[in-house]
Amino acid sequence: MTEKPNNKIKKIKKKFWTTYGVFLGIVALLILTYLVLSTLNFFG
Repeated sequence: MTEKPNNKIKKIKKKFWTTYGVFLGIVALLILTYLVLSTLNFFG
């Protein structure tokens, strides 16, 4: 069975968006952690 080039592109795009989503999630977590810590330091 030969794959259509279109399917291959779709798979690559899906992989890219998944990686991008995970990356954004990690960045968001880091920013949230930083904000929480700075807030605690500010009030504490």
